[in-house]
Amino acid sequence: MIGALICLAACASTQQLTVQANAPFKNVWQACIDALPDAGFVATSTDLSSGLIIAEKPVGALDLEMDPGEKHKLNISVFDKTTGTQVVVRFIPASGATGGQGSAQEYIAALKKRIPGIEPVIAQ
Repeated sequence: MIGALICLAACASTQQLTVQANAPFKNVWQACIDALPDAGFVATSTDLSSGLIIAEKPVGALDLEMDPGEKHKLNISVFDKTTGTQVVVRFIPASGATGGQGSAQEYIAALKKRIPGIEPVIAQ
């Protein structure tokens, strides 16, 4: 029971962030791919027609108890909207991971360097 409480307090959680850019879809798509290495991720699957990018990042050195083959995942969906191009970033930590909490924010920061004027989308 105590172990479960510690994990709830320390384990990484799924994060989702949405941003929007007043830029063409293909420019935003390419920027999304180009920003991955800056946050330590590598694309494992891309599909331009659906706007989906799947990327992985090895677990960090602080996750000592984990299998070194475990990976954090980043699912990125790029949508062409009438108001601009929207990007939804979802960080999924490796099972049992304690690190990675800032991975989605780190990726968005890398994306902002490539797309001027990118703005967060506030849920209504």
